[in-house]
Amino acid sequence: MRRLDGNATPEVPTFGPTSGGISGAVGIVCGLGLAASTLSEGVHPSELPYLFAGLAFVAASWALLLRPRIRLHPRDLELRNAFSSFRIPYAAISGVSVRSYTVVRVGERRYVGLAVGRTRGSMTRRRRGELLGQAPDLAKGKSLVGVKEADLLQSMLDDRVGGTEDVAPGRVVRRWAVPEIAAVAGCLLAFVLSIALR
Repeated sequence: MRRLDGNATPEVPTFGPTSGGISGAVGIVCGLGLAASTLSEGVHPSELPYLFAGLAFVAASWALLLRPRIRLHPRDLELRNAFSSFRIPYAAISGVSVRSYTVVRVGERRYVGLAVGRTRGSMTRRRRGELLGQAPDLAKGKSLVGVKEADLLQSMLDDRVGGTEDVAPGRVVRRWAVPEIAAVAGCLLAFVLSIALR
């Protein structure tokens, strides 16, 4: 399993989804297959729901399973989820925990990153190992599957957040994923209309 996303650079480490990658790719292939099979014999009004269902499946698979990322920019953290992204300055972060998903606390507010998380079983084994003094050792590569990314992210965030005491905190910026929202909403609306007008 990859620790970092393929587009990561030393300046901006990027963590891709720790789960859902295969499901997302299969979803896109199946959705494209459904849309292509509908178009192969020409477009008939009775087959439009299948076309738009396939396209909606492609858009949803991308947005929900493949789009989420966590990027560690030089001055702020980017939590990219299905339909929006948060840019959080390190100086504003009051706490970080990587459990089933990544949670970043800024004062009383919590921001969730869905890209990196631990399975319930790995969290239980990790907690038991810590209680016995056998926490996973990243240097020796002894982490359990799915835990490496979470441990590496936690460590990198702890380093970045810990070194910003004398920096004035900025504000959290939210950006909506307009292409993904438009694609999913447009395909679903077209699907409903094609059924209604059949």
